[in-house]
Amino acid sequence: MRFVPLIGKEGWESEDSEWQTKPPRVVQSRPAVSLSLPGLIAKRAEEFTKLEDADLEPLLDRIGDARVVLIGEASHGTSEFYRLRARITQRLIESKNFEIVAAEA
Repeated sequence: MRFVPLIGKEGWESEDSEWQTKPPRVVQSRPAVSLSLPGLIAKRAEEFTKLEDADLEPLLDRIGDARVVLIGEASHGTSEFYRLRARITQRLIESKNFEIVAAEA
């Protein structure tokens, strides 16, 4: 990997001109996917239509024995998210024996 210097009057000349003629080698560490990031998220998302009686078992099954669980949301500040997050957090503590909960605020 190379640092790309600035171009123009603030840039500088390089004694090593090889980087200018050879394209960089690309290493792909995971298979290419045909879905966009939003598409992948939508495909894996758990949908909840009612907060108070939402079935959390499929979500807890997916969590399995994970020791770190990230809970995110796109609405930033809706009471529905905070109520559902509280239910999920409670279940993580009671059912999965989580001892630490950290929230981005």
